[in-house]
Amino acid sequence: MPSKKKAATKTATPKHRKSSIVVWKGKDKKFYFHLESSNGKIVIQNTQGYERRINLIHTLKAMIEIFKVGRFVIKET
Repeated sequence: MPSKKKAATKTATPKHRKSSIVVWKGKDKKFYFHLESSNGKIVIQNTQGYERRINLIHTLKAMIEIFKVGRFVIKET
């Protein structure tokens, strides 16, 4: 007797979802971002808007580079 196979279940999120930086334009016409972890939760969110999108993108690229090469320290006050 052939064995029964379980039906594959589809999940809403992929198995190896990456973290995402989400950029949007607020009602005040300024640009904002937040960082979503791989489980979809917001872990970093900026509250000060950027007048120009390009300035936000430059800031994000600089932040990514700093974290990539490890040029930062954690300071506690």
